[in-house]
Amino acid sequence: MSDSRQRYNQTFKHEAVKYVQEQTKSLEHIAEELNISPGSLRNWLGEKPGV
Repeated sequence: MSDSRQRYNQTFKHEAVKYVQEQTKSLEHIAEELNISPGSLRNWLGEKPGV
């Protein structure tokens, strides 16, 4: 059985967080645009850079 979880590299995460910070759209709207879960995006926003 294959693992169905999507894995995102650090560059994608960094760019997604940067996009959230530059926009006035809701986090949920941006997550939908990027086809990721709002929870994942919220977690990335809370991570410390370089970790």
